[in-house]
This record gives sequence, C-alpha cells and structure tokens, in this order.
Amino acid sequence: MSSTDRPDASSHLPQPDPNSNDDSNANETSAADHSSDIEGVLDLSVADQRIPGGREGFVEIAHLFITEADRLYGVIATAIADSDAKHLQLNAHTLKGAAKVFGAQFLVDAAFALEDRGERGNLSDVEPLLARLRHEIDRAQTALRATLD
Repeated sequence: MSSTDRPDASSHLPQPDPNSNDDSNANETSAADHSSDIEGVLDLSVADQRIPGGREGFVEIAHLFITEADRLYGVIATAIADSDAKHLQLNAHTLKGAAKVFGAQFLVDAAFALEDRGERGNLSDVEPLLARLRHEIDRAQTALRATLD
C-alpha cells in the first residue's frame, strides 16, 4: 500500500458530535458507546462494524487482542533477533490485521512498517520500528482496557 492510499492521521481523530449534549443513551452496550475514538488510539465504530455479538463479542475479542498482541510482539522481536524476515513479515501482518479490527490505525501503521521490512528482507535498523510497535501496542491495550472497565 502506498502512502497515498493510506488515510492521514487526521482521518481517525475524534470529530465533534452535534448531538453530544444528549446523555440519555449512556448505558447502551455497543463498544462505540464508550467513545467513538479513544484518545485517537482506537476507532471503536470500526470495531462495532467488524465484531459480531454486541458488547459480549467485543469484550471477548478485546481480551484476545490484549493477550495476542503481546504474544505476537514477542514472536516479532524474536524474528528480528534471528534475522528471520519471513516470520517477521507473517507475524507483523497478523498483528496489523488484528489492530484493524479496533481501528487502531497507529498500531496498523507500525505493524505495516515491520511487515514491509520483512517482505523486502531488509532487517537493518529495525529497532526503532520495533520500539514504535511496542509503544503502539501499549497504547491500544490501555485504551481497550479502559473500555472494559
């Protein structure tokens, strides 16, 4: 995907809701009711569209993501340490797909950068990309945990 095909960072920033003065639906069960965008980290309206089962489905998938993101990070870090471009590409791609479910665009972008390096077989100087990935995983997990409270 070229940089021109990607949405810019402003495309997933919170947009003002002209009806936001109405609190009457505060106890609804969909994921997006917590916020349509958690501090610019997640776009839960995307999750509402992609995850079946309402709140129960969201909670189940969110818990899976929280654990699997850490596991995938470990596999990605190991692939980098072992200079294993194929496993780097495969696992970064998997993490990217999981992040897309929650509209976690910054995490998607971080995973894509490593996926691309793995696909091209270029593992030189990937440490900053790995650090960025860890940071974005942490942000996404924190935001998801906030929706589960």
